[in-house]
Amino acid sequence: GTPHKIDADSPPIAKEFYDFYRTPRGEFTPKNSSAALTTHPTLTSNVKFMNFYPFNDIETISPRPMLFITGDKAHSREFSEDAFQRAAQPKELYIVPDAGHV
Repeated sequence: GTPHKIDADSPPIAKEFYDFYRTPRGEFTPKNSSAALTTHPTLTSNVKFMNFYPFNDIETISPRPMLFITGDKAHSREFSEDAFQRAAQPKELYIVPDAGHV
């Protein structure tokens, strides 16, 4: 999850996530929802995600077109590349130069 505090020793990905998810530009909780389910998840609210891998059934989306976008510096780039490999045509992988995850 995204840390609630960072310091000079925090890993780069923690700083990147904090900069987005813990600031007004990315921190959003819909009406009638809870921050614990959106931008401030806890260990108990994350249980549903622990055994979830969204690309296991990606072939069921086909033949709808799919566009995968990732940054060339994104720590998560491998997930976009994996999804792209698993997907059937039509598909496109767009890699944004000099970009991270968020």
